Amino acid sequence: MEEQELESQIEDLAIQLCNNEKRSIWSVFTPQEFKLHMAKQIINYSALKLGSLLPEKQAENEVSLLTEQIFEQIDKVLKTHVQHDKDLQDRNFVRFLQTFKKCLIYMSETDCYYREWLRLYYLLTYFTVQANLNKIATIKKIEMK
Repeated sequence: MEEQELESQIEDLAIQLCNNEKRSIWSVFTPQEFKLHMAKQIINYSALKLGSLLPEKQAENEVSLLTEQIFEQIDKVLKTHVQHDKDLQDRNFVRFLQTFKKCLIYMSETDCYYREWLRLYYLLTYFTVQANLNKIATIKKIEMK
């Protein structure tokens, strides 16, 4: 049976169950939504565990300091949005970002190999953004209208 046909049958079954008022949260998931839901559950659990396992490292080298500055800016934006958007108050995304920051700083401070790859990532990001700045500005203008 093809994947598309299977998805169609699952959707039909979900609709049938909903019409019979035998609703459960799983009855309305399509396969793509289920995959996304499971991926988010794994990421949220992993971020929670990894965040508690990694020791805190003080940012001292230039790559770690840059990482810290970037995440400070992200934190400011998130704090503003969390006050206005109830969906962000579950803290999973915020925890994910905090764990990601902790991982990047830890790796940058303890492993020169990772530090140089992270430095290259920041440089390439800078050049890519510079090259696409007009596109980004145009997209933002369209969204604001």
